[in-house]
Amino acid sequence: MKRIIAAITVCLLFLGCVSTPSQAQKAPEWVLDTPDPDATYTYFVGDSSDTSGDQTKATEQAVGVIISNIVKYMGVKINAEFVGDTQATLDSYAANMKQKITETSQARIVGFTVTEKFISRPKDKGSKTINAYVLAKYETKELNKERDRIRKLIEEQENMVLVPEKAGNDALAAGRYADAVQSFLQAAAGAASVDVDNKEIKVERNLNSARNALLPLRLIRVSAPVGIGLGQDPAEPFVIKLVKGENDNGPGVPGAKLAASYQRKMASGRLTNKTEDLASDAKGLASIKPPAYDYVGASKVAFSLNMGSAMDLLDRIPAKYESLKDSVRREISSKYVEFEFKIGSDAKNIPLQVVVLDFDEAGSAQGSLAQGAIIDGFLKEKFKATAANAAKAAVQGGDEAAILTQAKALGAKRLVYGSARLESVKKDGGAFVVSCRVSLSVLDVDSGTVISVSEKSVNAIGTSESEARANAYRDSGRTAAKDLMAKL
Repeated sequence: MKRIIAAITVCLLFLGCVSTPSQAQKAPEWVLDTPDPDATYTYFVGDSSDTSGDQTKATEQAVGVIISNIVKYMGVKINAEFVGDTQATLDSYAANMKQKITETSQARIVGFTVTEKFISRPKDKGSKTINAYVLAKYETKELNKERDRIRKLIEEQENMVLVPEKAGNDALAAGRYADAVQSFLQAAAGAASVDVDNKEIKVERNLNSARNALLPLRLIRVSAPVGIGLGQDPAEPFVIKLVKGENDNGPGVPGAKLAASYQRKMASGRLTNKTEDLASDAKGLASIKPPAYDYVGASKVAFSLNMGSAMDLLDRIPAKYESLKDSVRREISSKYVEFEFKIGSDAKNIPLQVVVLDFDEAGSAQGSLAQGAIIDGFLKEKFKATAANAAKAAVQGGDEAAILTQAKALGAKRLVYGSARLESVKKDGGAFVVSCRVSLSVLDVDSGTVISVSEKSVNAIGTSESEARANAYRDSGRTAAKDLMAKL
C-alpha cells in the first residue's frame, strides 16, 4: 500500500494532461459531491490546503486523504489489543501500511486512475493559502480484490501470530506461565510460517517471551512416603510443586502440564520407565502414587514439565533461530526434579527352604555342594534358610506344578530351587579349571509366583580335578546366593 501511495503521488506530479482551473473558474461538481459508483468504477475525492502556497504539498496531502478514504472503503480495522504499540488510526495505518499489513507481493495499482485535480486560491490576494482537490477512480472489481486480499492478510496475521501472542500475555498476567510458553511458541511458529511484516522481530520476540516465561519456574519436592516395602502400595504419594521464583514458598503455578515417571520391572527382570501425565492444581501441586513395587533396591520417581507439543512447535521454526530455540529447550529441560529411594524387603524374616542339585558336564546328579554354599551364604546374612531335600525329585523333574505342590506340602513360605551344572573341565599347567553355571528361582508359595531369578557362571580352580569340581559347585552357589539376597 505504501507503493500505491507513492505511485499515486507520481501520477499526480505528472498530470500535465489534467487541466488546472484558474482562480476564477468554478469548482467542478465532484469537489463538493463525490460521484456515485457506476457500473465500472468507484470514485474517491481528496482535498487539502497549504497556507504557504505549496501546491505540491497540498496535492500530496489530498492524495493521503484519498488513500484514507480507500482504506475506509475496504473496511480494514486494526484491533489495538493485537498490535499494541504499532496500533494506529486507519489514516496513519494507510500512511504507513507496511507496519500494519503483511505485504511482500507486488502492490499494483490495477484499475486505479487519477482523473482530475482542481487548484483554487482565496480571493484575498494577501493570503498564500492554496487548496488542492483530487478526483480518482478505482475499477470496482480490482478495488474489491485488494480489499479481500488485505482483509485476508490481516486475519491471517491475527490468527497465527497476534492472537496466540495476546493469549500468552494474558496467561502471564494470570500466572499461568506454562500456558504462556505454549502460546508464545505458537505465535513464533506462526510468524515463521507466514509473510507477516517484521517477521524476524516477531519470531525473536515470541521466542524470548517463551524463555522469559520459563526462567522463574522451578519444580520442588514437597513430600514422599517414608519407607517403601516390596509388594506394598506406597503409604503416601510423591508430591511436588511448581513455583515461581527462587523461594520454595513462592506462588504456585496452576494448570501446568507435567509428566511423572516411575520404574517397573519387565518380565526379563530389567527395569523400565512408565510415564503418566499430570497437571498442577490451583496451588501448583501435583502428585503420583505408583502401584506396589515388585522388586527391591534403588529406584526413583521423577517429575518434569510436559512440553512435548511445545517442542514440536520449536521444530517448526527455521534453523536460523537455533540459538534462541536452544535457550528455550534448555529452560524446559531444567524443570525437573526426582525422588531417589530404596525399596526394602522383610525377606530376612521370611523362612526360606533351599533345594539345589549339582550336575556334572554329562548331566549326571552329583550331590548338594552348591546347595550347602547357598544356605551358608543366606545364614551369614541373617536370613532364615534350611534345606528342602524332600523336594529334590520335583526339582529334578522340572515340573513347576509339582514343585509348588511339594513346597506347600513342606509348609514352605519361599522355596529357592535350581541347579548348578558344570560346563567344562580343563587342565591348565599344574592346575584344573572348571566352569559352572548356576540357575536359581525363588518361589513365593502363597501366591504361587516366582518373585526372583538368578543365573551366574563361575570359574574355579584346584590342584586336582576333584578339588576344582567341588570348588566350582561351592563358588557358584556363594555367587548366586549374593545375587539373590540383593534382589530380595
